[in-house]
Amino acid sequence: MARPMLSLAAAVVVGVPITDAHSWVACTDYRGDVNYYEEDKCFGYPRLWANRGANALTATSDGYHIGADTGYNYMPGDPCQSDFDGSYGNYNDDYPRATYEAGKVYCLAWPMKNHGAATCTNAFIPDTSTRLFHSDADATADPTQAEFKANNVNNVLLEEDCDADDISSDECQLGLEKHDSGSMDCKGFQRSPRFCDNTDRALGTGCFQAPATAGDYIFQWYWEFNAGSPYSTCYDAIVVAAGAGNGAGGTAGTPDEADNAFGGSCTNNAIEQFDTDGTPTPPTPAPTEISDDKFSGDSFVFTDVPEVVSDIKSGDTFNVGFAYTAGSGRTFEIEVKSDNYKTQYGFAEMDLTETDDAIRDSLEVYLTAEVPDGSTLKVIGMIVDKNDFEDIDDANAEDFCLAKLEEEVCFSEDNSMLGCLGDDDDDDSSSRSSSNDDMSSVYATAMTEGVAIGLVGAGVIFLGLWYGGKLKTVTDRSSSASSASPNQIGKGWEVAKKKDKQMI
Repeated sequence: MARPMLSLAAAVVVGVPITDAHSWVACTDYRGDVNYYEEDKCFGYPRLWANRGANALTATSDGYHIGADTGYNYMPGDPCQSDFDGSYGNYNDDYPRATYEAGKVYCLAWPMKNHGAATCTNAFIPDTSTRLFHSDADATADPTQAEFKANNVNNVLLEEDCDADDISSDECQLGLEKHDSGSMDCKGFQRSPRFCDNTDRALGTGCFQAPATAGDYIFQWYWEFNAGSPYSTCYDAIVVAAGAGNGAGGTAGTPDEADNAFGGSCTNNAIEQFDTDGTPTPPTPAPTEISDDKFSGDSFVFTDVPEVVSDIKSGDTFNVGFAYTAGSGRTFEIEVKSDNYKTQYGFAEMDLTETDDAIRDSLEVYLTAEVPDGSTLKVIGMIVDKNDFEDIDDANAEDFCLAKLEEEVCFSEDNSMLGCLGDDDDDDSSSRSSSNDDMSSVYATAMTEGVAIGLVGAGVIFLGLWYGGKLKTVTDRSSSASSASPNQIGKGWEVAKKKDKQMI
């Protein structure tokens, strides 16, 4: 018994405590404040998160519910805390799997569970390594631990992949920075600006860049508190092409407020390491599933067309997402045109891959002319057969069009739909003027007829007074004649309602 006690005493002397630990990932796409967890800013969850129970799922104003102990912490054995489910029954509408856009920055969130080196604890709380691994695209089973470690999420940023056993390099750590043992540096797992407010349930975060290839992925968060004693959380995520999915991630907040714990050393990981501005892009809905019956031969659907574009100068760009099937020698073209199709404001094209399976892609559209602020324009997509025609231009592209759809987009410099409501583009100014003139004529006619009716009524009353006893009979007839209103008079002059958008 004396030898183990001596070893523990030696560990305390050198300041390296041997301590039990546990934690887990609570959110797989966190876009809220880095000081206190915000439940409504979480857009993805780990497996079976919905099973934690009402007490652990009911959001609190400080976000401490994520640290409620329900047995969710897991030490591998098998790499994952629950088995892969190809039908994704481990998720539901309230707690969905994450959707990442390829190459965009996202952040994970976890509870600290008393494991931070800070002024309210001591400088020697360990954090050996915090890494994030993932499967290959479109995995159908959980990888082995060796397979996970071969795919460090940061490999996409590096010239050489991280070694499977590298637990010391900043570039192989989640968030691209490693905690320095013996310091209060607010790095690695310990990136928790308000740790000392509640050491058990305070928020920790770490960020990463999503893989470059679209597909269904399995991720493993792998945290070693003491070396060789890891905790893991597995989760599933969809990676879609940039512009086709769930917006950019990242976190907001001002962690340098927490100088009571770390002397101002905390940083916002998304801003500090990934060159974001700390203002997450609001998420767009996850891509809808494309059913097979929508595709045969040369066909496509739009998967992501912005409602509002704020860049309106010539040379500015915006992205359009679509999914397609196509034969050989096909080109996808996008034109941006005025509502009456007379003026073209933008254009883009790309060669399509011959495929019978629906492929998702996106296309950057260039504005070739400045768009009048507040205009609503047509974004027209076409699949064109270029097999026998090398030089198809705008004038004859539709002669070889195999599939065509269009959407309406508001171009508003202040990024507000309000600027486009009730407004048409510049080519329709003459028709608006003509319409206004017509309505002025309508109102003038209605007023003239109303005055005439009034004069008739006045004459009838005067005659009634003149003839005394005949008043009642005459006024009964005149009231019937004067009951017509401008609304009744104008029924035939209603402006035709604008037709709903149609697929062409």
